Amino acid sequence: MANQDTPSGFRPVENRNGSPYCGITRTVLIPAAATTAFFQGDFVSFTGEQEVSNVDGSFYETVALSAAGGTRIAGAITGISTIDVEAIQFDGHRTAGAKTGNVRVQIPMDRDVIYAAQEDSDGGALVSGDAQRNVNFVVQAGDATTNTSGWEIDSSTVTNADTASLRLMKYSPSIKNESGVNAKWYVAINLDAYNSKVGV
Repeated sequence: MANQDTPSGFRPVENRNGSPYCGITRTVLIPAAATTAFFQGDFVSFTGEQEVSNVDGSFYETVALSAAGGTRIAGAITGISTIDVEAIQFDGHRTAGAKTGNVRVQIPMDRDVIYAAQEDSDGGALVSGDAQRNVNFVVQAGDATTNTSGWEIDSSTVTNADTASLRLMKYSPSIKNESGVNAKWYVAINLDAYNSKVGV
C-alpha cells in the first residue's frame, strides 16, 4: 500500500537515548514585526534578541522561521498562543502579517529530541541506506484550514556533509509507513542552536 502524501512538519516523538518525548517545552516569542505565518511543526531559530511578552511582562528570546542549511535550529513549534494583544484568535497557527504585539510559542529546547516528518521524494525517494546521512528540509506553506505545517524533509539534498540541517535516523516505525515515496522518517537536528560555540 502506497504511503499517503500527508506533510505535517516536524513532530517531536522521542529522545536520542530511546526514551519517549515527554512534552517539555520552553516559551519563546514571535516578534510583532514578523510578516510570515507560523505553524506547529515549523522549525524556528533564535534571532539574538529578547522582547517582553504582552501576556506576563517577562523577557523571552525571539525566534524566526529557520532557513534550511543556514541558521541553527532552536526547535520545532509544538504550541502557539491562542490569543495576542489584539485579541485575534490564532486557531492553531500564527497568521501572516505584522501584528501590534508578539505571540508566545512553545518549542522543545533540547538538541536530543527526535522528530517525525515526511520526505518530499523530490528527485526520487530516500532509501534505507540513507539512515545516518544528513539532509535539509523544505519550507512549504501550511494549511490554514487544518492548521497543518507543510514542511517536509528535502529528499534531493541527502549528503554526508555537515552543512545539512538534519540527520536521518530511521524510518518511522508504523505499520502504515513503508519505504519509498512520501515515507515518514525520524530525524535529529544536525545544525542545532545548542552545540555551537559561535553566537547568533
